[in-house]
Amino acid sequence: MTPGNHKDDQLSYERSARTDLRAWGITIVGACFMFGGATIDPADNCNSSGECAPWLVPLAFVVGAVFGLGGFAQLLANPRRGSRIDPETGALTWWQNRVGKPDGDSGHIAPSDIGSIRIVKQSEGSDEVHLYDLKGNRQFYFDEEVIPHDQDRWTKAMTDRWPHIEVTIVE
Repeated sequence: MTPGNHKDDQLSYERSARTDLRAWGITIVGACFMFGGATIDPADNCNSSGECAPWLVPLAFVVGAVFGLGGFAQLLANPRRGSRIDPETGALTWWQNRVGKPDGDSGHIAPSDIGSIRIVKQSEGSDEVHLYDLKGNRQFYFDEEVIPHDQDRWTKAMTDRWPHIEVTIVE
């Protein structure tokens, strides 16, 4: 990669759990629920009309513990994911190091062998991204997690550099 080339900058991406706001958010929300469950007296958990639900306090603690510990475990394990153009081979490589799987899930393909990139727009905001070779075979472990959140800039950088790649957007 050429230093300072912004197209190449868009094609290099790496994220870990410790740099992902979702893991921190899950941990913090879980800790807040645990704190509430530990400090609120279940007998005092009544509204102004006198209806009480003392079972909600321990439930909040348990839900908080599950989420808080789950998020904290992600921060401890710190799985990594990303993609880049390998400077030695010129291939697009990607990886998702999952907890308990040190080598992770990975793949690579020469950009000249990429046939299409398919983006499936989701109503809840997290789009699906799929990569296909020239024969139409989907590339395993390549998804929206291994590319930057600005998928449009990433796909534009790919198609500017390799114009034969077709981008399909499914609404």
